[in-house]
Amino acid sequence: MSTSQTPEVSIQGKEFYVASTAERFIVRGVALSTKKVPALQIADILADENLDLMKNTIIPQLAKLNVNMIRVYQADPQNSHQQVMAELSKNGIYVMLGLATSTYSIKQMSAEYTQATFNHAAQLVDEFSNYDNTLSFSVGN
Repeated sequence: MSTSQTPEVSIQGKEFYVASTAERFIVRGVALSTKKVPALQIADILADENLDLMKNTIIPQLAKLNVNMIRVYQADPQNSHQQVMAELSKNGIYVMLGLATSTYSIKQMSAEYTQATFNHAAQLVDEFSNYDNTLSFSVGN
């Protein structure tokens, strides 16, 4: 039995729809970043090591706000994300994941795009495309 509350979302024209019902899907989202909170200097909020924080603190607050999507600025492909992504899915929350970081991004002044940047993004896409609640990837602001 699946515990997912995040059915497949499809795109028709410029709108999102729940694929199985053709009902319009309206994003109600927030950007989730802990970098600006001194007590929470967490580089990868989706990592399973943060499951208790997500399950007991953050997800209940997102539920109070009626959020169905979070924008996460970065994740580390070396970390496990299965438990946190499953908990988000159980609560009907999709994820938009940023692929660029301060280390892995196209250099603005030289337009340099390194193999390491590509590999980092590819690893994240490979992992997060397996979760039913990954709504999209972001490559820049």
